[in-house]
Amino acid sequence: MTYIVFAPRRPYSGALQAFFVVRGYTRGLARHLLTIDRDILRVGSRGLVKFARRAGLLRNISATQLQQTLQSKDPAFEANNSDPLNGDALTNGHGSQDGQSRRSMRILILSWRCPHNPRAGGAEAFTYEVAKRLVAQGHSVEWFASSYPGARPTEDLDGIQVVRAGSWWSVYWHGFRRYSRSMRGAFDVVIDEVNVIPFFAHAWSGLPTYALIFQLHRAVWFYQTSAVLAALGFVAEPLYMRACRRTPILTISASTEQDLRRLGYTARITIVPVGVDQPPVPDLTKAKSPAFIYVGRLVPAKRIEHVFRAFANYRRLTGGGLLWLVGTGPEAYQHSLRKLARRLQLDGSVRFWGHVAPEEKHRLMAEARALLMTSVREGWGLVVSEANACGTPAIVYDVPGLRDAVRHETTGLVVRPRPKSLADAMIRLSDDSDLYKSLALEAQRWSSTFSWDETAKVVGQTLEEGLVKDLDPSVPFAQ
Repeated sequence: MTYIVFAPRRPYSGALQAFFVVRGYTRGLARHLLTIDRDILRVGSRGLVKFARRAGLLRNISATQLQQTLQSKDPAFEANNSDPLNGDALTNGHGSQDGQSRRSMRILILSWRCPHNPRAGGAEAFTYEVAKRLVAQGHSVEWFASSYPGARPTEDLDGIQVVRAGSWWSVYWHGFRRYSRSMRGAFDVVIDEVNVIPFFAHAWSGLPTYALIFQLHRAVWFYQTSAVLAALGFVAEPLYMRACRRTPILTISASTEQDLRRLGYTARITIVPVGVDQPPVPDLTKAKSPAFIYVGRLVPAKRIEHVFRAFANYRRLTGGGLLWLVGTGPEAYQHSLRKLARRLQLDGSVRFWGHVAPEEKHRLMAEARALLMTSVREGWGLVVSEANACGTPAIVYDVPGLRDAVRHETTGLVVRPRPKSLADAMIRLSDDSDLYKSLALEAQRWSSTFSWDETAKVVGQTLEEGLVKDLDPSVPFAQ
């Protein structure tokens, strides 16, 4: 019996390459395919096997059998640690016993910003902490992002190869143009970091792709853009995000998982635990006059004017208090906040610290009475966990992400999203010393359970399991 397999010069997409394999359903045919010349097998070492399996040819052949057959045909497969068909990941779909990856992966991260971008925030901080630990585990990581004034086209950042091109709106085209023709043989897996708009890498990369989604924007559109663009974005986001509904997801909160499920996402969603840098907190006492602190970018979606109005109400009822703002943002928005402070007669009690060094930030967090967060929504709210590590509880609005980062009346207070409710909670923490001590102690204890090492371990294992699942659907995901 003769079977013809056409071997094109360049691997095609999954749907097209399936046409090049004569469809068959018997185990004998599947085994016969594994005896064809190794030159034909090299039509994407993963590609041909993957699409033959999709055609129904390999349903009775295990990943281990594929591995042994390919190695017997070509010893070079055994030495090629980067080949997706080689390594312990295929024979151990759930990772090593110590939870560390046992094979080297070549990972491409597509994101609109890198951690050195002046507008970088919590999402970029999260990705950077994970990426540098993946490099330390022996993986290679390339991070593609938009450029900015003064940025170098390429840069080595703690072993991460950072590549920059395009602006915040053209980075998606530059990413497609750079990588769509050169993915095979260069990378094993792609992380498509979704900040407003995905790169849609699942549609053109030809590789296992995970979407890293911190939050959906939804109402954020109405705070960050004009009314027309906000309306368009609000309507369009569910439509273009549904295009990724079968792409495996990495996210950081149950709130985002629920949002995605409501959009019709059916793929596997992995909730990755956030990490926290455990700062060496100095032995400080709280400020004599109760100080409340906000840490983060000064942008409209954070609704910092709500913090000002709540603080004005607090001062009117208590006669004291300080408000510290740590972070930067557009000058126009900062100017509007200063005008609001003057209008509310808060001039002498509000301080704009701007950007500060991590040590100074931790000192301010430790001295503050509580962290205040009034965002429209967050992925998690990393500064909440960071303040907790400094022994400072948070008062946050009951919105996606923030409600995940605070355990109400255990590590902090979650209130209705309005300034009066925030002010009432501020007064409550000032008046009830027993409650405050309980919240501060439990917040610090809970934050100590968060580790970037654990975050990177979960991400690495999930990516590795995805490679196994992509080749052999009989291998179950770890629970």
